[in-house]
Amino acid sequence: LREKTLLRRDFLIGGALAAGLESSGKVCIAAAQARDETRRPVDALSLKASRKSYNFATLDVFTSERFGGNQLAVFPNAVGLSAEQMTRITREFNYSEASFVFPPTDPRNTAKVRIFEGHGEIPFAGHPNVGTAFMLGTIASAFGCPIGDALTFEELGGLVSADLLRTSTGVVGARI
Repeated sequence: LREKTLLRRDFLIGGALAAGLESSGKVCIAAAQARDETRRPVDALSLKASRKSYNFATLDVFTSERFGGNQLAVFPNAVGLSAEQMTRITREFNYSEASFVFPPTDPRNTAKVRIFEGHGEIPFAGHPNVGTAFMLGTIASAFGCPIGDALTFEELGGLVSADLLRTSTGVVGARI
């Protein structure tokens, strides 16, 4: 069986972790050289490793309704992805932005968050910060560290503070 698709999304619609989280799954990046119909090598997103999968979730931000608000893809552990790969993944989702989470450079902060549009990285955007905070709060940890109610993200534009909104049922939102 020959791989023709270099990016694959496995959506688990309805497998919501909390209100507002629309789907989750994995992007599978085939690093082995795939071949097209003429048997010429196809660059597999310039990866050299054998094969790596990245978990992600898609969210609806700034809404209380499913399939409303601003769409966002969040990758809670994007270690190993290059800027080119993150740009291409963002284009593949066809959302206005996607956020990619990395360990913080300063351990006092929650995470380093890189926000991408289809043309490349941007220094800051509102709904990716709100959505990323919500998702990290929902999964309750980032790189082995528990998530509290106040998060600090390292971004190109500087430090961004976010607060989680909770009820007795868990995380229900976030604000910056």
